[in-house]
Amino acid sequence: MEPPSAELIQALQTLKIANDRELQKCRTRVRRLSQGLPAFDSVWIDALVHVGVMTQFQARYFEQKRWHELQLTESLVLRDQVHFDPVMPVFLAVDVESNTRCMVTRCGVDRADFEAVSVRLRTLRQVRSDVPSTGTFLLDPDKRFVAQSRPAIEGESLERLLIRRGRFPEAVVRSIAVGVCDYFEQNGETHLHGDLRLSNLWLTASGRLELLNAGLFNLVSPSPTIHTKIPIDAYNGIAPERLEAGKGVSVSTEMYAFGCLLWQLLAGRPPHALADPLAKLAAHRQKAIRDIRELAPDVSDEFAEFIAKLTQRQPLKRPKRWADASSMISGTTKTPQARLKSFLHSFESAAPRSLGQSREKSPVPYAKISLTLGLTIIASILFWNRDQFNLPALSQVGATTQPIAPEDFKPLVPLQTPTLEKSEEIKTAEISLTQKALPALPVPDQEGVVLLDHPGPFRTTSLHVDDVLIIRGQAGIRPTIRVEDNSAILEAKTVSIENVQLEFIRSDQQQGASHSVLQVVADEFRFSQSLIAGSEEASNQSLLSWRANGADTMASGRLLVSNIIVKSRRPLIESTTPLTTALFDNVLQRLNGPLLFLHGGVHAGLRVPVVLNHCSMVEPGPVVTVDRLGETASSGLLSLQGKESLLKTSGNVPLIGFHGGKLSETWSDHVEVAAQGLIVPQAGKLFGHRTGPQESWSELASQFVRVDGLLSGEFHFTEPVTESEELLPVPQAVINHLPVRLSSENPGFNFERFEASLN
Repeated sequence: MEPPSAELIQALQTLKIANDRELQKCRTRVRRLSQGLPAFDSVWIDALVHVGVMTQFQARYFEQKRWHELQLTESLVLRDQVHFDPVMPVFLAVDVESNTRCMVTRCGVDRADFEAVSVRLRTLRQVRSDVPSTGTFLLDPDKRFVAQSRPAIEGESLERLLIRRGRFPEAVVRSIAVGVCDYFEQNGETHLHGDLRLSNLWLTASGRLELLNAGLFNLVSPSPTIHTKIPIDAYNGIAPERLEAGKGVSVSTEMYAFGCLLWQLLAGRPPHALADPLAKLAAHRQKAIRDIRELAPDVSDEFAEFIAKLTQRQPLKRPKRWADASSMISGTTKTPQARLKSFLHSFESAAPRSLGQSREKSPVPYAKISLTLGLTIIASILFWNRDQFNLPALSQVGATTQPIAPEDFKPLVPLQTPTLEKSEEIKTAEISLTQKALPALPVPDQEGVVLLDHPGPFRTTSLHVDDVLIIRGQAGIRPTIRVEDNSAILEAKTVSIENVQLEFIRSDQQQGASHSVLQVVADEFRFSQSLIAGSEEASNQSLLSWRANGADTMASGRLLVSNIIVKSRRPLIESTTPLTTALFDNVLQRLNGPLLFLHGGVHAGLRVPVVLNHCSMVEPGPVVTVDRLGETASSGLLSLQGKESLLKTSGNVPLIGFHGGKLSETWSDHVEVAAQGLIVPQAGKLFGHRTGPQESWSELASQFVRVDGLLSGEFHFTEPVTESEELLPVPQAVINHLPVRLSSENPGFNFERFEASLN
């Protein structure tokens, strides 16, 4: 096996990346990689990467024989790149003498400007010798670049976090604003950063805000022009006066960049969303920045006005001092660092996750087990030998068991689960004569499938299987099932209703409940490829009442609804069991009944996603209504998610409503919006509360609720006449204005996809 070349060994030792001992450890890896072939330097480089001695970033330089570029000074060696910008890239470096990590930003300098940069650097060192936030500047006359180094930050930039999360909630942006103001106040009113942008603001795991590259851009380009090389994201917040002749960085220009940064965090995009950098510069000089509430309607008036003052085109109208700006920010309930720390820990996927810490395994109580076993043996001996010990005989007793319904479930009628053999005999006095004349739903086959092979209509009957119950209409038919009473119960571990038309009929002979309801008892409920026609009278009583039949675990409480058209003012589904997850995909709600009514809240300790993908709500109505939130102290976190959905809200009707008596003071800790493109009207309300069904909704303040991924637009629905008499009239979405979207798909319900699912 060939050893590494002398040139490679010298480079590794010069940069102090690997010594002889570490190269010796790589021999086994090199032998395995080469497989008997000559081991060139590239094989040794791969082996060094595999064992963790060399990074992939360093390996690329070694492969291209450019390892000398990794050494900035005698002791400072580049290890990785953390921000990719052609003008001012940021690297992670290590001081090989002290074995400490640092971050280095490098910026090229033209030969003609090098002397002027040197003079400004000497002045800067004299003025800011007592300001640690500026870091250490390095000027290399041979390589013609200036670099700035500072201790490494264990965290992420706001630029990366914004890409991962979309919009930031107002409470988090307020905390960031407080952190920036504190930074300038601590460094003195004369301190100028000169380059406030998302990639230069970092959050550590402890929630501390750190600023990179203080003074570097102003050192290289104190008076930028349209010909100056500027970092790509710096165009998003450059003040209009910066491009005028002789205008440099000032407190006023810092305020403008600061306001643009806050605007971008709240809106999820820059103030001027233009691809051409020169067009951005022209827009900053000629156009006023839009009110943030046009793109983020949940932002409070106070904070929106604060951002508007920061982004004034006239410098004299902006705050004069950072203390003045700090005094304008108020209303935070947590310290900024605590708020930002909890925000970093909230990065989640759409899957539910336990919000609490995992329980540690307790030690096995061997002593208790031994004592219990001994007492059991003694009791057994006494029982079987009671005559010898002159013990009295046991009296004969009888016992019966009485089922008790769970406390959190109050069925509309007493639950009676029939067997398959008796399902045909289930008839109640409340069923009308017309309903009795209809054929009942067939008995499930051995696979638990109820196949409806003719149009019907069928009447609902109670069905029970142990595992999976599937009620499926034959392709191309879409049979009708009429629900006229409340006695029918579908019970299984998983209940699936596919390709049917449910008609909810209000019976004149019906007593008790005023509307017909289909009850479902299942850990998982699936409903797809169907039409639903219900009463057009407004009511809080749902069409489908669902509860889990198993233990209160993460495996129960799952809901999947897809390719459904609903025409009813009643809630589609009510859940009396704590919800674990819910997905609504390609669902059209014709009237203003909510899609989901949660009587049992969401599963305690979980972030529970309610996902809406390609859904349309034609008339204003809450998407989700939660009942008695104040009584559910252990409720988890309801997370409204989804994309490409048109959700019409107007007046006082909110997107998420809380129904019932006194609302818990901590309600904002149990709800969030973490979407990727849910579209709502500009004047829509997000959260509301009412005490009863006849009361009007009162809006709830949302500044402390995480709201991400909501887009505000102008749209309405028209009611065309369909050629097919069987299908409900399907409204068409007419979109007048939408914000910039990443997706090319048309938002809202897709009727073609719905029709395709029926065949």
